[in-house]
Amino acid sequence: MNSKAFSTQTASIIVFGLLFFTYASIHQLGEANQNTRLDLLHALVERGEWTIDAYHENTVDVSIVNGHYYSPKAPATILLSMPAFLVSRSILSIAGISIESPRGWWLSDWMTTAFSVGLLTALGGAALFLFLVRFVSRSAALVTTLALFLGAAPLPYATCLFAHSETVGLLCIALWLLECRCTSAWSSALAGLSAGLAAAGEFTAAPAAIGLFCWSLAKGRRAGGWFLLGSLPALLLIPAYNWIVFGGPFIFGYLHLPASFGIMHHQGFFGITFPPSPLKIAYLLLSPARGLFFWTPFLLLIIEGYRDLWRLLPRSHFLITVLVPIVQITLIGGFIALGGWALGPRYLSSMLPFLALPAALGWRRFPRLGTALAILSVLFTGLGTIVTATPSLEYTNPLLQLYIPRFLEGNLTPTIFSELGMHGIVSVLPIVLVVGGGVAVLWRGWAIRSQH
Repeated sequence: MNSKAFSTQTASIIVFGLLFFTYASIHQLGEANQNTRLDLLHALVERGEWTIDAYHENTVDVSIVNGHYYSPKAPATILLSMPAFLVSRSILSIAGISIESPRGWWLSDWMTTAFSVGLLTALGGAALFLFLVRFVSRSAALVTTLALFLGAAPLPYATCLFAHSETVGLLCIALWLLECRCTSAWSSALAGLSAGLAAAGEFTAAPAAIGLFCWSLAKGRRAGGWFLLGSLPALLLIPAYNWIVFGGPFIFGYLHLPASFGIMHHQGFFGITFPPSPLKIAYLLLSPARGLFFWTPFLLLIIEGYRDLWRLLPRSHFLITVLVPIVQITLIGGFIALGGWALGPRYLSSMLPFLALPAALGWRRFPRLGTALAILSVLFTGLGTIVTATPSLEYTNPLLQLYIPRFLEGNLTPTIFSELGMHGIVSVLPIVLVVGGGVAVLWRGWAIRSQH
């Protein structure tokens, strides 16, 4: 290899930098899902209250108990975003901007999102890269990481205060910790903490967190025990929040949603019914409205990759890699609600870490096709993100009906560069140039082509 090539560790730092720069440069307009979390942050810091009575009018995503309004969301995202919110509050105070003013609200939302959700998602991308290079070439690891973190759910949901991208990041960190060279009790415990935070931030991540626990057990009882011990503090956030806010450890906010918004969650098990609908599964995987393989065609490579995965992984780890996505698709295929206004199948996002290695192995067999599919994934998801991460359900094909027309009109979501006076398509060009230049530096200076 070229003596001037980057080390794997240096490359992972560059990957982190490119991802974080992208996530921090874009911010979505306020929406019910992110507003309910921001409401709670404001209520806790500014009023010392768990109720969001003073702010509830900017979101329909609320729980109502005894005439008071609360956030129904899983608690970990609030905990993880609190430090960034406090820092943003201090910065705005120094600048003479009230955090309760419209401008202060907007800026604090942006800074909080970037330095909590965006930061953890970028760290997860670097962790996935380090995990993948233990099994495949650095070129396959790089393309796969960029395809999933810039061409799938992590990109749009790292630019707003949703939990999905943060969850993917935490799960990738846990996966890397379980496979890193310094595997120890501490790394297993930290993996458990990371997986626990993922489940405590997004309930639909539970199958993935359980899959990682099984992964740790497959490495030995000691590793599994430390993983479980590490996960407990994070998982206890759920009953603690329920007890403080709703009066009991197993009383979830979704039981108190208003009828107009929460009727879907009152059917089956919190909205999940059995058996799952084959039509819904097809909709989640293939449709232009929400399909995983439509918005991230790079993942089609798993069809080929699973053949090599069978020979690469121990049987227990192979089964986990296969079963977690199957369980996730089965559960969400039976969910009455399919994600509301959203880009792609956001409730399937937590299975992405388990699809990464099969996809990388598929790229190894078909690098040219795989690279083309990765570019297409980034183009589709990137276009959607720069327009809006929350398209209305009225669009059966958001790409053609919404994203392309609005992009050509220059009607885009705010970026750092639009705030600096660059408007329309021009405000996106610096992001494209930085990311494209960073990838080119990695590809050439790292002598990555010799790794094919």
